[in-house]
Amino acid sequence: MISISNRYATGKQGDKEEVSSNTNDREFVDKLDRAKKFSLLDLKSAYHQVELHEESRDITTFMTPLGAMRFTRLAFGMNAAPEIFQQIMDEILGDCEGCVVYIDDVLIYAENVETLKQRTAKVMEKLKGNNLVINKEKCVYEKDSVEFLGFQINEKGILPTKEKLEIIRKF
Repeated sequence: MISISNRYATGKQGDKEEVSSNTNDREFVDKLDRAKKFSLLDLKSAYHQVELHEESRDITTFMTPLGAMRFTRLAFGMNAAPEIFQQIMDEILGDCEGCVVYIDDVLIYAENVETLKQRTAKVMEKLKGNNLVINKEKCVYEKDSVEFLGFQINEKGILPTKEKLEIIRKF
């Protein structure tokens, strides 16, 4: 197996953008106020599921012993990749109730299992309708507590993980 990494010398390299999801921190906490059940979805090789426009492909060109090559799909290491992927996910899942998206991680939450199942089905349908594939091995369903973006989330709220607390203690 060959893993290719590249430093892209063209494009917006100096303009590092911060990725923002469809929800700010306060909204995120407020939305989870009555949540008791959670599911997490992870997209498989997320960036590679996005095809680049023909006119964008040339800026990904790199040289190999076999000659010049270029990406046809969004690739890890492209400066704008997180921003682009987040925007795509927000467009696809932005209207899904009980859903928070951060790049390729999708948190679905509800007050009860039945509502969670309905919301999860809607999210899965939208992902499938946009030819996005999940990584089944990394997904978890109908849990009382989940870890999302480095935090433990349950009906009591959002707490730092034990690992984060340990890092602070050792500091």
